[in-house]
Amino acid sequence: MARTRGQKALDEAGNAEIGGTSVNDAPGPAELGGTSAQETCRREPQRKKARVTSEVGQSIFSNRGRSERGRKDLSLLPELPLDILLQIFLLLDPEDLLQVMVANKVFYRTLARPPLNIVWKLKREEYNAPEPAPGFTEARWMAFLFNSECCVCGALHSGVEFFLLKRICRDCRKNHYLTREDFGRNFPDSDIALLDFVPCTYYGAQSEMWGGNEPYYWEHDARETETAWKSLQQDISSKKRGAPKRLEAFKKERREFIDKIEEAADSSNEWASYLREERVETIIRRFVSLGYFQEDVRPQIENSRHFIILHGSANISDRVFETLKQKYEILIIKRRDERLRRLKIKATYTRCNILAKAWHSWLSLSTAPTSETLTYPRTHDLFHLPEVKAILDLDPSISVTTEDFQPIADDFPNIISRFIAKRTQDLTKQLPRSNYKKDSKPHPLKLATSVFCKPTDLSPKRQHGYPGEQGEVLIGWDMLSTCHFSASENDKDVLLSSRLPVYSDILSQHARMLVEDVCGFDPYTTTAKQMDAHDERFYCELCQESNDLTRFFGGHWEIESFTWRSALTHAWWHIFGEDGDEDEESLVPFDTLDAWDPELRERVRAKESIKSMAMLEALPVWYCNHCREDLFNDPFLNGHEDPSELYGQSGDLPLILKHLKKHHKIREPKERVDYLFNQMCRSYREQRVTMAVEEGETADEEEESGEEWDSDDDEEEEDVRDDEDEDDENGEDEDDNDVASFDNDACEESDGDD
Repeated sequence: MARTRGQKALDEAGNAEIGGTSVNDAPGPAELGGTSAQETCRREPQRKKARVTSEVGQSIFSNRGRSERGRKDLSLLPELPLDILLQIFLLLDPEDLLQVMVANKVFYRTLARPPLNIVWKLKREEYNAPEPAPGFTEARWMAFLFNSECCVCGALHSGVEFFLLKRICRDCRKNHYLTREDFGRNFPDSDIALLDFVPCTYYGAQSEMWGGNEPYYWEHDARETETAWKSLQQDISSKKRGAPKRLEAFKKERREFIDKIEEAADSSNEWASYLREERVETIIRRFVSLGYFQEDVRPQIENSRHFIILHGSANISDRVFETLKQKYEILIIKRRDERLRRLKIKATYTRCNILAKAWHSWLSLSTAPTSETLTYPRTHDLFHLPEVKAILDLDPSISVTTEDFQPIADDFPNIISRFIAKRTQDLTKQLPRSNYKKDSKPHPLKLATSVFCKPTDLSPKRQHGYPGEQGEVLIGWDMLSTCHFSASENDKDVLLSSRLPVYSDILSQHARMLVEDVCGFDPYTTTAKQMDAHDERFYCELCQESNDLTRFFGGHWEIESFTWRSALTHAWWHIFGEDGDEDEESLVPFDTLDAWDPELRERVRAKESIKSMAMLEALPVWYCNHCREDLFNDPFLNGHEDPSELYGQSGDLPLILKHLKKHHKIREPKERVDYLFNQMCRSYREQRVTMAVEEGETADEEEESGEEWDSDDDEEEEDVRDDEDEDDENGEDEDDNDVASFDNDACEESDGDD
């Protein structure tokens, strides 16, 4: 008959000393609650006895396994044969076996004494644990390895310290660890040399990580060593026989003991690290079995310092895993969602780049001028089309190519038409019905009284740096159709969304006042272009009232001149500026410069023509009207090396003129025909002009002062011409002369430009 593993283990135990207790000291059958191993092997199997029932037909043992409260009673478990008990105990994990051992005195005696204490050695070998340290029995060593209670305060989840052979919680580490500096304060009468005979560790008091080169000593070990040390020193002082030899023997014994501990600690730490890795891998596999990916689970588990993860055997019970699941599943899901979001962003940008290239490739083949392409949707507008969104929202693992966007590219003309029509409709809906007449012509968006402003809901982190000053007004279809604003819905959005200009009722009322009350035009038919052509100059009556005190004393005073557009921006500052009053119902009053001084307007315009044109030429606010490709403000395409090669890109006027001559062979370019002004920068052309006027000064004197100022500008222009003549000598005579002649023509014609 085959012998079981438990019977073999019991036979191997024999009469040898196991765990510090011999078989001869083993309790008898009555004490163990069972029979000895020899009696178990010799005794013949007993026949089954007939079940004895009570009068009511129930077994007399039916209530024996239950207590009065209805709980199960395991008091008869130690009465089982020893080999069966051993087989049961070997099926348990070390943690569970320790719990059984402390369940009651009977189980404690059964597992702590021979012959069943052989189970601790078998469990240690099963887990490849190191040999017991000096002074440890097998049972105590397994309790030290797998129990989590602090040896001082009994706190759970305490870390093991193999160099000190103790389990210590973090609080007790802080309270009972000694450094060499602490020893001098706590043991003032002792020689610090005795620390050489006290076990120490180099793992820090704050955590179980390596703390550096500073040793830490356990306070209780230091006191025990101090007591023995002082006793031997006292014997030497008393000149007792053999005292010096006993001191040397004590030193040697302590040194050998510490060497054994340190030697065993290294191997024990390696085993604990291996066991920790196995436990971590087991936990990861359990989470992966739930459907999570290793790249989401592994960082959360491996980087955790949780005691349940770092300590214990590789066998994870359902109860322990449920505890870990409640703590880490949320973190794993969060990491998974973040990883998928990054993959989604990467795939989205890749797909957007494919569509952007197809869009610009189509624009490069278009015959439409830039003035028309500026009204087309921006690249980010295409990304929000339903048919495009369906492709962008595909799983990142699905490959998307240019062919997938081909049906959309074939429909670009219809997409453009629908975009412009919807933009017109959405802007018109913002206008109050009282601003225009039914079926009126021109279109309501072209009227001078339809005033819009930059949207205010742009995300601070993602909005583009749009040119122009705050409060700049957007009036007329030329501006509304080409001013494209965009921002993200929130900071985590991948794609930008379009933002329409916002209708301003208060500024529209000011525009109505300028058109109807000041200029005397019909507000229902007067367009923005007609007001630009009228080219009137205005001054703010509120601002001029502040100069009354200066004029009263006969001092210098100034007057600010505005175009009708810049007058509305000035009104915005009066209402919404730092010192403005949004609740003020009255309008900011304006009047024409003709009402103040009929000749003052001409002097202002003369100053504007010189001042504004010189500044506008240097600003990158001009477009070539013949380039078909619209690349400006597109984050999905790479930059270009030579700015002169940027088709559709805005630039300063000399650069645009050079581009027209070099690439389009146009020798005398004309504004609005060959090149355009960026309407987003309209405020630069609507600069207000401040004129200094002295009380009693005649118009002729002011004219002379203006001429002197103009003469200085003329000298600067001559210097510019001299520089251009030098360029002519370098082989660029013809092109640069054309640029200079165009500059002069532009200065002369700037009075009528809008």
